[in-house]
Amino acid sequence: MIRFSTRLIILCILIILNSCKQAEKEEDASVERIKVEVQKKYPEGNFEDYFSESKLVALESTESSFFSEIARLSLYDNKIYILDRAMNYLLIFSMTGKFLNKIAAIGKGPGEYISLWDFAIDEDREHLILYTDIPYRLFTYTLDGKSLLKEETRDGSCFDIGYQNNQILSYEMGKGGQPAGMDKIFGLYNMETKEKQYFMDMDEEDKAYRTQLLVYPAQHIIKSENLSVSLKYTETIYALEQGKVVPQYYIDFGADKTPDNMDPSRDDIFYYVTDNNYGFAISHFRENKKYATFNFWANMITIYDKVLKKAKSYSIFINKKGDQMPFYKYFAHDGADNKIISIYPAHEFKTQMKIYKKDPKIWKELPEYLKKMYNEVSDNGNPLLIIYTFKE
Repeated sequence: MIRFSTRLIILCILIILNSCKQAEKEEDASVERIKVEVQKKYPEGNFEDYFSESKLVALESTESSFFSEIARLSLYDNKIYILDRAMNYLLIFSMTGKFLNKIAAIGKGPGEYISLWDFAIDEDREHLILYTDIPYRLFTYTLDGKSLLKEETRDGSCFDIGYQNNQILSYEMGKGGQPAGMDKIFGLYNMETKEKQYFMDMDEEDKAYRTQLLVYPAQHIIKSENLSVSLKYTETIYALEQGKVVPQYYIDFGADKTPDNMDPSRDDIFYYVTDNNYGFAISHFRENKKYATFNFWANMITIYDKVLKKAKSYSIFINKKGDQMPFYKYFAHDGADNKIISIYPAHEFKTQMKIYKKDPKIWKELPEYLKKMYNEVSDNGNPLLIIYTFKE
C-alpha cells in the first residue's frame, strides 16, 4: 500500500509539472485578449484616425552606405540603426537619412566575425551589442559604431536577441545549440553577473516549426515599451518581466483560428491558411502607451487601441493631406517611441512621384522636401522609410 501511494504521488507530481509547462505556452484566461477579425480583403485606413504626422526619410546611398536588406531596424539616440544580415553589416544613419558609420568587422582575427546575425541596444550603458553566429560571440560597440574591443563567447546559436535591464533575451535555435539550452525555447544572459539560464521547454511542435521557414526571417523579439516576443506559430505574445518570459497578450482569431492539429511539416501551410481564411503567423509586434501594432499572414497591419480594447486591420494608409505616399510595408522597429515604419523601395517612390508629377494639382500639393528627394534618389538606391507618428 505504501509503495502504491508513493507511485501515485510521483505520478501526480509529473502531471502537475507537465500542466505547468503547458500553461507557459498556451492561452491564459487572465491574459489580455485582442480580438481580430480575419478578412479576405482588408480596407484602407484613415490616416487622421490614428496619426498626427508622417515623413519620409531617404537613406543616403553611397558606395559605403549601400545595403541589400533590412533584417532589424532600431531608432535610438536620434539615429537609425539597420542590420543587413546578407552583407554582415550594421549601418548607422541620422534621422534625416545621412550616412554616419558602418560596422563591418568581417574576418577571422580578434574582434572580427564571419557572420553577423543580430544586434540589440544596451540602453543602460549606451552600447551596441552585436550577436554573431560565426563564431558564436557578443561584441560591444559604442552607439557611434566604435569597437570597445570586448567580446564574449555565446553558447550555441539563436534566431534573434533583445536587451532589457542588463539582460539579453535570446530565442534559441534548439538543434545546433549547446546541450545546456538545446531543449529550451529561450535563453537569458545577465550582462553583469555573466549568469546564463534557459527556460520554457521545447516540445515537438516547436521543433517541427523550426524545420519550416516560418521562423526566418521574421523578427520574434522587438523592444518598444516592453521586450515583446511573438513565435509566429502561436497566438500568444510574450513579454520579459522580472527575468521570466510570461504571456502578455492573446490574439483571438475566434472561429478563424488556425487548427491546433495542423501538421507543421506540411509544405503548403500558407496556401492552406489562405484558402481557409485562418489567422496565422503573427509577427512584428510592438506597442506604445496607447496602441499595439502587429501583422499576420495576408495582413499588412493590425492596430489595437489599448484604451478602447478594439483592434482593426488594414491593407494600406495614405496621408492624403501630406506626403500622399502609400504606407503598406509595415516593419516593426526597436525603440520606445510612438512611431511605426513602412519600408518603401526607391524605385517605387520614383515611380509614384512620376505619376504625381503628371498631375499639376497633386504635384503642387506635395511637400517641397519630397520634390527635392525625388531629384536626389536613384531607382536602385537604398529604400526610403515612411515614418508615422501616433496621436498622443
